[in-house]
Amino acid sequence: MLSKFQQEAKSRVQDLAAEYGLDDYAIYITTVHKDDGPPEHEDELGPDMEDIARSICDFYNLPYNEVFSLTQKQPNCVIRQVVFYILMNYTEHGCYKIGRKFGRTHATVIHGEKVIRNLMDVDRDMRSEVNYVVDIILKTYKNVNNDISSTAVE
Repeated sequence: MLSKFQQEAKSRVQDLAAEYGLDDYAIYITTVHKDDGPPEHEDELGPDMEDIARSICDFYNLPYNEVFSLTQKQPNCVIRQVVFYILMNYTEHGCYKIGRKFGRTHATVIHGEKVIRNLMDVDRDMRSEVNYVVDIILKTYKNVNNDISSTAVE
C-alpha cells in the first residue's frame, strides 16, 4: 500500500512522463524517507522525547513552548541544541524522528548536536553543565542509554 506521499510522487512522475512523451518507458520510484511508525513495544525507545525535552527546559527554567518556538534568541537556541545533543546521544531516536517531533529538519538536529559537542570540547562550564543535565535525565528516566562513559566528555 502506498503512502499519501508516495501516491502524490507517483502521480507527479506519471504527469511528467506523459508531458515529455515517456509513457512507453518503465519508471521506477524509490522513496528515501520512511516513517518508522510506532515501536512494537511501548517503551522500546525509552521515554518520550517530549518528556526529556521538558525536563531539560525545566532545568534551564525556560518554558517548553518558548524553547521550541521559531525564535533564534540565544538562550532558547542553545537549550534547544542541548535537547538535540542529549536525544541524539542518549536515546535510540534518529535525527529525522527528533526533527519531526520538534518541527525542525534533520540537518538542524545534526547541527545543534554538533554545536553542543564542539562547545563541550572547549568550554569546561558547558561540558559540566550538559553532563549534569545528562545525569539528571539518566536518573529520571529508565531505558535511556546509560553508557555515559562512551559519550560524555570528561
